[in-house]
Parts: sequence; structure tokens; C-alpha cells
Amino acid sequence: MALEKGRDYVLNARFDPAREFIRTGQGLHARLLMGKKSSPNPQMVIQWQDLANGGAGVLMYVHGIEFAFAATPVPDETPPPAEILDKVEIFDLWRADSPPHYTADTK
Repeated sequence: MALEKGRDYVLNARFDPAREFIRTGQGLHARLLMGKKSSPNPQMVIQWQDLANGGAGVLMYVHGIEFAFAATPVPDETPPPAEILDKVEIFDLWRADSPPHYTADTK
């Protein structure tokens, strides 16, 4: 993110919870989405997005597997829309119980 967006961008206080999570495993109220289907691909692609709510998101494609996660805290604990659960499993990073926390089976 620093290479693409610059030093001032990543030093913004909105990323403090992500830095705390990296250091301690605590403090990031965010979700990780992992795609259920993949196509073998030797590439790794990372895309950063500023979100309309002031947050920032990351899309990663690692050897054909798709991941998405918030680089800033999610605003609330509203369950994800049921229509995306056929495509992804969702992990709430703030929860201590065994993941995944949302799947098509928990609609």
C-alpha cells in the first residue's frame, strides 16, 4: 500500500488498528472473505480500494484464490448479505470462536 499510495497515506490514523493487529493480534474489528472456488494461476495480484464509508479494503488473488479484507475496522457487526455466501466464506477477525463465521450453511 505504501508503494502505491505513498507514505502519508499509510501513516493515517485510520490504519492504527491494522498496525496494532499486526503487532499483537488484537484491535482489528474487520472481516476476511475467502473465495470458495479458484482457478490455478501462478500470479499474485493485490488491489487497494478506498471505500465510501471512509474505510479501505484489500483484494488479493494468490495463486488463483481470491481474498478480500478490510484494512480499516468494519463499522458494525451486521451479518454479510446472504447472496455472497455461496461464493465466499467469511471470518470475523475479532471473534475467538472457530471460523468460518458465515457460510452458505449459516444463511
